[in-house]
Amino acid sequence: MSTVPTLQKIEQPETILKKRKQDNKAREEKLAKAAEAKKAQKAKRAVIFKRAEQYVKEYRVREAEEVRLKRVARANGDFYVPPQSKVYFAIRLRGVSNIAPKPRKIMQLLRLLKINSGVFIKVNKATEQMLKMVEPYVAYGEPNLKSIRELVYKRGYGKVNKQRVPLQDNAIIEKELGQYDILSIEDCIHEIATAGPHFKQVTNFLWPFHLSSANGGYRQRKLLHFVEGGDVGNREKVSQHKYDSLPALSSAISSAAFSYQGVEALNLRLSKSKGLLKGELSYEENYDNGECVSITKISNIDVDIIIGIHPWERQFKQKVLLDLTIKGNHDYNLLIQRLVEFLEQSDYHVLENLALDAARLAIVDLKLPEVTIKAAKPSALTFADSASVQVTRTSKDFNIIENVTASQATPVVLSFGSNLGNQKLNIQKALNLLESRGVAKVVDTSFLYQTKPMYVIDQPTFLNGVCKISTSLTPHGLLKSIKEIEEDLGRDLGGPVKGPRPIDLDILVFGDQKVNDDVLNIPHIGISERSFVLKPFCDVLPDFIPPGHLLTSTEALQRLNDDSIKMALAVGQKLISLRDKRWVMGILNCTPDSFSDGGLNYTLEDSYKNAVKMIEDGVDFIDVGGMSTRPNAPDVEPEVEIDRVVPIIAKLRKEYPEVIISVDTFRAAVAKAAVEAGADIINDVSGGLADEDMFKTVAELGVPYILMHMRGDSRTMTSLTHYSEGVVEGVKHEMQERLKMALESGIRRWNIIIDPGLGFAKDVDGNLDILRNLDAFGGRSTKQDKSNGFLTQEAHLELANMPLLIGHSRKKFIGTITDVGTAKDRVAGTAATTMAALSGGADIVRVHDVKETIDVTKMAQAM
Repeated sequence: MSTVPTLQKIEQPETILKKRKQDNKAREEKLAKAAEAKKAQKAKRAVIFKRAEQYVKEYRVREAEEVRLKRVARANGDFYVPPQSKVYFAIRLRGVSNIAPKPRKIMQLLRLLKINSGVFIKVNKATEQMLKMVEPYVAYGEPNLKSIRELVYKRGYGKVNKQRVPLQDNAIIEKELGQYDILSIEDCIHEIATAGPHFKQVTNFLWPFHLSSANGGYRQRKLLHFVEGGDVGNREKVSQHKYDSLPALSSAISSAAFSYQGVEALNLRLSKSKGLLKGELSYEENYDNGECVSITKISNIDVDIIIGIHPWERQFKQKVLLDLTIKGNHDYNLLIQRLVEFLEQSDYHVLENLALDAARLAIVDLKLPEVTIKAAKPSALTFADSASVQVTRTSKDFNIIENVTASQATPVVLSFGSNLGNQKLNIQKALNLLESRGVAKVVDTSFLYQTKPMYVIDQPTFLNGVCKISTSLTPHGLLKSIKEIEEDLGRDLGGPVKGPRPIDLDILVFGDQKVNDDVLNIPHIGISERSFVLKPFCDVLPDFIPPGHLLTSTEALQRLNDDSIKMALAVGQKLISLRDKRWVMGILNCTPDSFSDGGLNYTLEDSYKNAVKMIEDGVDFIDVGGMSTRPNAPDVEPEVEIDRVVPIIAKLRKEYPEVIISVDTFRAAVAKAAVEAGADIINDVSGGLADEDMFKTVAELGVPYILMHMRGDSRTMTSLTHYSEGVVEGVKHEMQERLKMALESGIRRWNIIIDPGLGFAKDVDGNLDILRNLDAFGGRSTKQDKSNGFLTQEAHLELANMPLLIGHSRKKFIGTITDVGTAKDRVAGTAATTMAALSGGADIVRVHDVKETIDVTKMAQAM
C-alpha cells in the first residue's frame, strides 16, 4: 500500500490559498470593469447615433419649412425675406500692422491672429459692431450647414492643454465638453449651426480654422447690388472707359458678363501683341463656381547671351527665346526687365541651368508664387525649329515662406577651418563675431569634418566646414570684415600661405555674382578641387551648381572620391569621428518610477555603481535622467530633477574624465545645471516643445543636442498616434519644423543629432514603419539628397546625413510583438531591434542592456 498522500489530503499553506483567492477576486473585478466599460461605450455609441439621426430630422424639417415659406410668399406675390442668420463665419484677409489699438484688440478677441484664419461668431449687436469696425481686414458671411460640416470635419482641430489636436476621436470632444452634454463631432456641428446654448464653449474648444489662400486672391466686397440698364447691363461703362492694364479690362468684361442672368462660368482670354518691347502678352481668366483662376502668359522674349559647351558657341552671343506662364496678376514689365538684365550679364553651358536660374529669380527675388519658364535655343538644331527645356517652380521648391517681406540681403556661403588651439571654439567665436558685429546673419551651417592638410602637409589636422550667411555688405566689404575677424582671433595674415592657423574664412559663393580681381575670386577657384570644401558644402546645398561650373556640388564631390574626410562630433574638449564605429549609449535612470528600471539607481551609490559597470562593459555614452517620460508619468519639480542628476554627473566627471555624459531632460534649467556639472550632451525628448527656453539655452551652451520627435506630453501622447500623411512623412515633416526652429535659434547643425522618438506618439505599426524607413531621418543612408539646388536665405531642412540616434530599448511595442510583459525581460527583442536600427543606418543606439548591445554592434560592424 502506497504511503504517498493523495492530492486531496495534502494540506496547502494558508498564504497560498489567500493569495489565490485575492488573485481570483482581482481578475473577476478587472473583467467586470472591462465589461462595464464596454457596455457603457456601446450605450454611448447608441446615444451618439440616435442624436445624429435626430439632428438630420431637425435639419430636414427646417429646410422644408423654408421651402414652404418661399412658396407661400410666391403664391401671394410677395418676396420671401429669410430670417437673419444667427451665426457668421469670419475670415481674416490682411495684416494688421500699423493700425489703431482698438481694431487690433478686436482681432485678438475674435481670435483672428493669422491671415486666412477663420472662426464662427454668434451674431448679436456687439459682434456686428465689432465686425463692422474691422471690415477692411476681415470678410464674413452666413455659413450653411454643408459649409459648417465640411469645415469642422476637414479642417477642425481642438484645443487641448493649449495644443492643437486633430479631431480624430469623439473621446477628445467628450473629455473637453462632456460637462455640457456634448459627446461627438456631430454635437459640435449642431451647436454651431443652431447657435445653441453652448456655442461659446464649442467655438472656444475649436482651434481657429486655417484656410488655403483664395484662388486669384480676395475680391473687393460688392457694394452695388443692382445692374444699371436691367438684364442687358450698362455696356457703355465697359466700352467707353480707359483701362491701364489687361487685368483691369478683363475684370470689367467679366463683371459685365456676369450681370446677365444665368451666367455661371466664363473663360476669357485677352491678347496684346504689341504692348511690350520684348515679347507678346496675353491674359486669361477662368471663372467657375464663383472661383477665378487668372494666368498671365508672356511669349517670345528674346535674350542675347553666351550659351553652349563648345568653344565656337562661346565666341558670340546667341538668341534665346523665353516663354513665361505666371498664375495671377503681377508686374510683368518689372519681371521682363529684371529677367533680361540678369540673363544678358550671365553665360551658361546648358539651357537647363538658364531656365532654373530664371525661375529662381522670379520666385526668390520677385516673390512670385509659381512660374513656368520655357527656354528655346533656335540655333541649336539644323533640321528643327529649336532645342528647348521647360521648368515649373513654386515657392516650396526654394524653402520660401510666403508673405515675408523681401530682404535686401544677399545669401553667401563661407568656408571655415582651424588647426590650432581649440578648433571648435575658434570656429564658434568666428561665427558669433559675424553676427555680433552686424556683418551677417548665420542662416545655416554644415557638420564639422576632420581633414588632412592638403597643400602644406607638415601641420596639424584641420577641422573644416561651411556656413550660409545673409549679408547686406558688398563682396569686398565682406572680405574686409572677415579678415578683421581672422586677425582678432589670432591669425597672422602675413604668415605662411596655407600654413597652420587658428581660423580661416573664405568666400565660396556670393549670391549669383562673379568677381575676378587681384584680391578676390567669386566663386572661389578652389571649390571643385577641394573635398574638404565640397563635403560640408553638400550639407547645406547638395544640388547647387556654382556660377560658371558644370557640376552640382554632390557630383563634383563624387568625382574626387575622397574617403579620408571624417564627420566629427565635438564633445567636451575632444572630437570623435562619428561614422568610424557604431556607438552605444547606456541608460542611467535616477528615478523611482521609470518603466523598466525605476528605483534601481535612486541613490547616488547605486547610480555610480551601475554607471561604473557600464563603463567596464565598454559603453560609449552614459545618458543620465532624473524624470520618467513613460506614458502617464507624473512631473517632478525642476529642483528635484536637478538634485537627482547633478550629483552623479559631477561624480562621474571627476572619477572618469574621459567618459561622455548626456543628460536626459526637456527643461532648460536642468540642462544648464547638468552641463555646468560636467555633462557633454543634452538629450531632449520633447524636441524643444516642452520648454521655450531650451533652444536658446542649448545655443548659448554650444553643446551637442539630441532632438527627439514627440507629440503632446506623457499623459496625452498615446492618443496622438494618427498622422494624416503616414507616420514616416508626418514625423519627418514635424522634425523638419523643429530643426528649422533649432537652427534659427542659433544651434549649429554640427551639434544636432536626430531621434525619431520610437514609442512616443506612435503605435506598434508606426514604430515598425519608422524602423523600416530610417533613411528618411538621416544616419548612414546612401540615399542622395537632391532637394536644394538654389542659393536662398533659408536653412536646408532635409534630414539626409543627419547623425541618427535610436532609442528603442525595452519599449512597449517590443513587448507587444514578442508577448513579453515585463520590460527587463525584453533583452532578445531589444537586440533584434538594435540590429534593425544599425542596418537602417543608425549611428547611436540608446539601451539599458549595455553588454549585450555591444556584442550586437560588433556583429553589425563585422557584417
